[in-house]
Amino acid sequence: MKVLKIFRNAFLGISSLAFSGVASASCGPYICAITDFPGTPDEQIEAAMIAAKSTTHKTVYFPDGTYDITRPISFPDASIDLVFQGSSDTAAILNYVPTPMQIGSVSALPPVFNIDRIGGYTDVNLVIKRLTIDMTAIRSHPYFLFPSPGTASASAHAIRVGNGWDTGRLSIDNIRINNTGGYGIGIGTTGTDKNADNILLQNIHIENSGMDAIDMKHPTARLNRNIGIFNLYVSEVGQNDDGNAVGIDIRAEDFYVRGYTFNSQANVPANGTTVATVGIELRGSTDPLFASRDGILRNLLITNGNRGIFMDRNNSDVVVKAALISGSTQDGVFIRNGKDIELKNGCVWNTVGASVFLSGINTNVVDNFAHSLIPQCPSINTVGSTYREDF
Repeated sequence: MKVLKIFRNAFLGISSLAFSGVASASCGPYICAITDFPGTPDEQIEAAMIAAKSTTHKTVYFPDGTYDITRPISFPDASIDLVFQGSSDTAAILNYVPTPMQIGSVSALPPVFNIDRIGGYTDVNLVIKRLTIDMTAIRSHPYFLFPSPGTASASAHAIRVGNGWDTGRLSIDNIRINNTGGYGIGIGTTGTDKNADNILLQNIHIENSGMDAIDMKHPTARLNRNIGIFNLYVSEVGQNDDGNAVGIDIRAEDFYVRGYTFNSQANVPANGTTVATVGIELRGSTDPLFASRDGILRNLLITNGNRGIFMDRNNSDVVVKAALISGSTQDGVFIRNGKDIELKNGCVWNTVGASVFLSGINTNVVDNFAHSLIPQCPSINTVGSTYREDF
């Protein structure tokens, strides 16, 4: 999983640039429909954002249709109070055909939603819901097909958080994300950035992610807190990566994942390299203060990939409950130096390696998973995402 620190501030303000010759239009009492504004879809979105800020509903609305956009939707102000809402998650489609950016000697493809600002945000109340983000055009771009040190093909994320906020919440609901170059959703606060606390991701469908489907990091000062991921469906990851690729890659505290389906081939061939895939990775650290902790993983259906769940280095106070994990080419569950971790009411079977593998020194790690498919395993109808697509 690449961390593209070189692009920390380069995307700021791209779609917030003022443009001339675009007349404003009146918003309705409940929405600012982008189709009520003139110009290209990029200009319509920008005009609707500006207009919505002065309303009480704060809503930028996308009626049924496909909108060809070429630049990121960015947020340069210190405070964000907006809702981006489509007519439905299948009928309102953002078709992203980005223009590469030159940053020094490196060219990059910017994200679709770019939530980043130098110094972070004072407060955030941002909702993104009922949209499809389609990045299929990325797949034919030379940066994806022929990556090199001078072209950062993996920078093309669907939703990117580059810096956090003092107060507020980010909510992403009923979103479909297809064929990204990079992450589906990347919460990439790192280093001395502000934390991105209070994030709700629910009813999300991610297919063919170039890198991780969902990737969450944190500043070194403190872990991100209060993260909820509910009803997530992920199919295929790592098609543009150069290391491991994960369905949910998280380093946080006070997190809750419930209702998650993951299926991806193992050892994905990606741009001349081979990428190992993992259903869930809880990022660790040599310092327990910066390892994932205080979390619940529940109602999981994880099939194929190299590993089902990978808990790396000093994760603590984690419960995995009601899980079906099968088909891993390595271990179903891998735990290294864990503390106060409980596996209960789950089953792991048909793995090439161990069903549950404990590495290093573990303290109070309780494995109550069945290591085979038995009648007492959770019913497939009670685990996983409620999207319920067949693999």
